Amino acid sequence: MTNVKRVRATQVRVRLAKQHIWIETHGGSRMGYITRYGNSDDPPDRRFGEGGQHIWEADQQTLRDLEAELDAIIR
Repeated sequence: MTNVKRVRATQVRVRLAKQHIWIETHGGSRMGYITRYGNSDDPPDRRFGEGGQHIWEADQQTLRDLEAELDAIIR
């Protein structure tokens, strides 16, 4: 692996670690997110944004994207 790839992989690993920390501190699970941000079926004044389910999925997608990015670098 070249130095450039090593640096890039390290940067992505840091972002992955931060994303894991974010998820843990903002609910840790789909149910935790719903508890924190409300249910998507709740009225808008009783939930944050589109609700915990959607926020959970967005955060999980970010995690998957970062994992794919790291995988592409280290291949």
